[in-house]
Amino acid sequence: MHGKPSTEMAGEGKAADDSTAPKGKQMRTIVLTGFGGVKMLKTQQKSEPTPNEGEVLIRVKACGLNFFDLMVRQGILDNPPKTPITMGFECSGEVEAVGGDTTGFKVGDRVIGFCDYNAWAEAVVLPAQLVYKMPDNMSYQDGAALAMNYLTAYIMLFDMANLRKGQSVFVHSVGGGVTKGSDEDLHSRDVRVLMEISSEKSKDLMEISLTKRKGSDGDFHSQKT
Repeated sequence: MHGKPSTEMAGEGKAADDSTAPKGKQMRTIVLTGFGGVKMLKTQQKSEPTPNEGEVLIRVKACGLNFFDLMVRQGILDNPPKTPITMGFECSGEVEAVGGDTTGFKVGDRVIGFCDYNAWAEAVVLPAQLVYKMPDNMSYQDGAALAMNYLTAYIMLFDMANLRKGQSVFVHSVGGGVTKGSDEDLHSRDVRVLMEISSEKSKDLMEISLTKRKGSDGDFHSQKT
């Protein structure tokens, strides 16, 4: 589960970090220069990518930070990437340009992008099939947080576990992004939710859950172990 995604997925691929690429319009990126602590992340100027056929250029407004990003930074994946590499797997922003024969998007569309690295930049090029339009009432911050955590939670609960109305689900070690996403996915469903959480996090999370479950039959119990 901790393997590196294929670097062939994103439109930028390896060219995003090629220092020999021709100089054009510049953008800022956050680059992992080697494995280790936060000091290994550097802000660098790179040439802004150009969309090719079937691709979309997104002007990034927000990008996600997940536990997987920390694993990448520390180099503790089964197959860690070669450094230097631009970090980030999810972003939201506006379509700034589209490549030839790209359909379904126009300049100015608000979108969410699934990236194979390269999201921590002012602009990113992605294949159109990895870009999705955002609802008008969704913020860029929410859009950037949606992709990895909330969709992972939804797929685990409703596609893999086949959770249905009237069933119960136990959510282990609540407090991370996926488990918070699970709670939000579940609060609108007619299911019984049991949670395990450390005492340090329980008060804040219960306040959030109770607010979202207002008017529902939810039971919350605390026990020190």
